[in-house]
Order: sequence, then C-alpha cells, then structure tokens
Amino acid sequence: MSKILTLLILVIFAVPIMGATTTVEELDIPAMYKRTLPKLEIDGPNLPLVRANNIVDYLQLLGGGGPLNSGARDAYTDYILGKLSTDEPIQFVILGFPCKSTNVGKKVLSQRFDMGDYLGLIRLEHIAEQIQEFVRVPCEVHIINKEPYIPEMFKAIRADLGIDMELLNSAEYKAAFLRLLGTCPHLRCGADLTEEYLKQKVMESYHSEAVKAQIVAAAEGSKRFFTDEIDGPIINAALNGKGIVSKSALMKERKRLALLMSGVYQLGVTIFREVVRTHELYRSMLRLSVHGDETKVGINFASKPGIDCVNTCVPWHAALLCERFDDSTSFDLVHGIPAGVIVTMSVAGIELPYVLK
Repeated sequence: MSKILTLLILVIFAVPIMGATTTVEELDIPAMYKRTLPKLEIDGPNLPLVRANNIVDYLQLLGGGGPLNSGARDAYTDYILGKLSTDEPIQFVILGFPCKSTNVGKKVLSQRFDMGDYLGLIRLEHIAEQIQEFVRVPCEVHIINKEPYIPEMFKAIRADLGIDMELLNSAEYKAAFLRLLGTCPHLRCGADLTEEYLKQKVMESYHSEAVKAQIVAAAEGSKRFFTDEIDGPIINAALNGKGIVSKSALMKERKRLALLMSGVYQLGVTIFREVVRTHELYRSMLRLSVHGDETKVGINFASKPGIDCVNTCVPWHAALLCERFDDSTSFDLVHGIPAGVIVTMSVAGIELPYVLK
C-alpha cells in the first residue's frame, strides 16, 4: 500500500468526531511548521555592521511589533558586532515557559505540554539556528523558568477561598518542557530561580510607594485576562459553598479573584524583569519578549511573521490549529478549541496534541 493511500485512510478515519483522538505519525508537524518560517538572508554588502543590522531586522520580522527606538537598536547592533569580533556566543534571554492556562476546553487542550508549546520552542530554535548559520558564531536562547511564581497566583486564590485543591500542577508540564528542550540544541533552560531567591527580590521590588502603585495599576489593567482562568467547576463549587450562586454574583467574585491573581502575577513579572537586569548570568544578554516594545524585541508566536502583536497570543494560552490544503498546511494559535479532530504526535516520548481541520 502506497504511503499516500495510507495517509488518506488515516485522515478519513480521523475526521468524523470532534474530541476523538487519533495519531497520524505521517504528518511531521514540527518539520512542516519550520519550513513556513522565514530564513535569514543578507541584504547589502557582506560586512559585520550590515550583518548585525540584518539580524536585528530579522528579529523584528519575527516579532511583528513596532520598530525599536534608536538607543535600543544601537544596543542590539553593538552587542552582535561585539560577538562577531570575538566569536563568543550571541545569547538571548526570554521570560516564558513553563506555564499553562488552567482554562481547559476554552483556551487549551489540556494542562499538559502540547504541540502549540513545542512549536513555540521550534520558533526560538529556528531563530538561533538561522543566526548561527548566517554569521558562523554560536547562538543561544535562554528561557527563564517562570514556574516558581506562576503557582503563587493559584495559592493566593486557594487561601482566599479556603479550598485545599491544586488548581495548577506544573510538574508534568515542566518535565515535558525539559525533555523537549533537549531536542532543540540552541535552547537553554534558564537558571532555577528558587522561591527563596524570589522572596529576597520581593522587598527590592517594593522599595517605594511608586513601585507599589505601578504594580497595583498594572494588576487592575490586566485583571480581565485572568477572569477566564478561574472559570471552572472547582472555583464555582467553592463559591457556591459560600452561598454565591447567581450568575452576576459569580462574575463579580471571579473579577475580584482575577484582580488578586493579577496582582500576584504583576509582582512576579516585576521581580523577573529585575532579575533580567541585574542577574550576573542575564544582564549582558539581549532581551526577547512575548510582548515587544520600543526597547526590546518581541517574538510573535503566531504562525505568520509580521502580524500585529495586538492580534497574537502565546502557546501556553492557546490551542494549535492545523489546517490542511492541497499542497500546504497552515498553523494558527487560537483562543478556544475550534472544530476539528484532536490529533497527537509523539516527540521525545511526549504525546503532543493539536487540532487538525
């Protein structure tokens, strides 16, 4: 039986029922996805300054955000030029994995590492690989582990509601993250920033009323992003037990809890940003961000480079949708589980689900 006929049979059996899970090993999604990413090509004379600017332009292409201001662009270019002259590794640092939305079914397929997360790693690996091939200088991306403070958000809610339930168990997700990180030679797991280390940084972050006010204001502004995170049977049961049962009362309580959750999150982000600026290992690295601005390069994890960052999302808050056409496959990160078949592919012994349409 030909491989094409085998693939057709597998796809036919995969189609009928949403929620059914099948395995289609013939679809090498990581390889297919990587082929959709742009390559780094020289534009202008083959000179160090030109190559450094080509690299910054390439990073901006994959970011999808606005241009860097002149000072930030000069800093990126000068850093790369320095590495080209010494052959020392070009190093980036990004705050990100491992974490996962708890909103299963509405945002993500499960609380486990899935294909969308893995393609996020593939995107970072591709960037470093392209730069290394382009300038023949080693390139690395260091991913700082956000896990020590992500659970703190849910601890705060558990304490507030008086429930003894784990809303987010990141151990399995983190284990899969580390295993799959091993398939990406240019990626590094950031230093394990322990809870004790972070607690020391808390006091530094709260050194003035201005910083406190900034964190409170940021929490108020971002609380809407956390409202859906705590929309689930565990929370509803706990609130019902307190006599909160009407739809309006539940929404009011969810907004209050979202503000609490957002406050812990903003404190954590403030601490981690301080770590990036001051930690001996990271302070000399170039900063990448999931939300770039005029001072740092953003990395757009959506499928198409150049998309306005306002319309993008990150893998740990979304599901991966793969749509097949006659001669191609498109990839999109989407909030909410779309119609289609949940398919899995095994990488490094980890089953990675995604939605095939």
